[in-house]
Amino acid sequence: MRVIVIGLDGVNWDVLNYMVHKGVLKVIPALAEKGRWAILRSTIPPITAPAWVSFATGVNPGKHGCFSFIKPGHSLAVGKPISSLDIKVPTLYELLEREGFTSILINLPVSYPPKIKEGIVITSLMTRGNNFIFPREVIKKVPELRRYRLVPDTSLYITGRISDYIRDIRLLERVRFRCAAKLLKFKWDFFFILFSGTDFAHHAAYDKIFRNNRQDKVANEILKLYKEIDEYIGYIMRRAPDDALIILMSDHGFKTYRGLFSINAWLRRKGLLKLEITDVSVRPHAFAKSIHEAMDSGLTRPLIKTLPIIVNRLCGQNTLTPLATALINILPRIMPVLTHIEIGTKMYPKESVAYSPHISSHGIYINVRDKFKDGIVDPSEYGSIRAEIIEELNKLREPSGKAKLFEAVLKKEEVYKGKELDKAPDILIIPRNYSTNWNNPLSLLREQPFNFHDLFGILVMYCPGHRVNYKVPTGCLADIYDIAPTILKVFSINAPTYMDGHSLIDH
Repeated sequence: MRVIVIGLDGVNWDVLNYMVHKGVLKVIPALAEKGRWAILRSTIPPITAPAWVSFATGVNPGKHGCFSFIKPGHSLAVGKPISSLDIKVPTLYELLEREGFTSILINLPVSYPPKIKEGIVITSLMTRGNNFIFPREVIKKVPELRRYRLVPDTSLYITGRISDYIRDIRLLERVRFRCAAKLLKFKWDFFFILFSGTDFAHHAAYDKIFRNNRQDKVANEILKLYKEIDEYIGYIMRRAPDDALIILMSDHGFKTYRGLFSINAWLRRKGLLKLEITDVSVRPHAFAKSIHEAMDSGLTRPLIKTLPIIVNRLCGQNTLTPLATALINILPRIMPVLTHIEIGTKMYPKESVAYSPHISSHGIYINVRDKFKDGIVDPSEYGSIRAEIIEELNKLREPSGKAKLFEAVLKKEEVYKGKELDKAPDILIIPRNYSTNWNNPLSLLREQPFNFHDLFGILVMYCPGHRVNYKVPTGCLADIYDIAPTILKVFSINAPTYMDGHSLIDH
């Protein structure tokens, strides 16, 4: 047997069922009906980097060591983008290669630099540099790769041309598919392709999908995107070997949150964090880099360059003047993309107790002296400080006052286990109706709809010409950790005992 994994980034059953209702999807519902489908639970936090690494390793982030796009360095003030070199356990494609099996990986996050010597790897948005095709000479056999892009044209996004932006995402995926169609003819045992356009589109306009407005150009473009990806999946299915197990999955789901909560603004108001806004931030991946380049070269450049200076002069350490508050709240309404941009900050570690180093981490690090070279928290005070922060966060209520602001606030050991636990954020926040992806360290809460990830994605398993004994019932809840041992089972390879997941099939 062989395995094909088709990833649909950021897709949940709500949007798939809606697309079926609209008559957009034909192939995906047929696969779900003929095979087995489940709800797939992601990692905490449910974001690209840790989720896809957990897919590839079968373990939680406490074992593989990738908790976000950014990892703190020797100082909590210094963050570095992660890469495949930060994965601390073997990936399934490395395990397959050891047994003589060949892999083709297209757009798998955290696959740069490649960790396999044979096969073909086209890396993802987390590529560093301009080379994302390995080996490079494969372009001679697949010339379509010359038009391959890692991310869409973000200048369309930041200028508010969202329907054009979704149209460009469709073009990006069309090129990706054409490359994949050629690569399907190569030798492989394990074939992986991720369509990340669904995630790009959801971030821009998930809240528009369900409006059922025939005149909405953005929603119609997203319907076309799904229709085309469904057709691409149909093409792959028709050319898949009869004995191939087809796995259709997402790394997480999606949701429109009511608003945004800034962890760092809260820490700042509590006197636990000192920082100032700058025009520099770590670019964790190609999409963030593209956004900043587009903004830096366009009409928004003067604003982006001068905003930090203006805000810093208007703001004290723990207070905001009325003018600063108005500026912070009005600008994202005029330029919604500012909500999604990570604002650069300079953090003062010798005057800070705690910090959230990246907007997607949903976590807080305590600036402990024995962990960070310029930490100020004595290890003997770590437990009491962490407990106090958790207690205070749990007291926070939504603006209506009727519900707690967060679903849960947890210690890292309540979420993760493994040898890399020490690298995890000390506190994890599970959002409810307000996402913690608000990147402004000065404004605490924004009442503005925000499209971002949630915990529950999709899983479909189907084998066209071979009887598969599924170990789980249709409609069950599975974990993203289960996929790696399931794939290894197909190849009659025993899953390592350290894996957290369990095979979902039995020969």
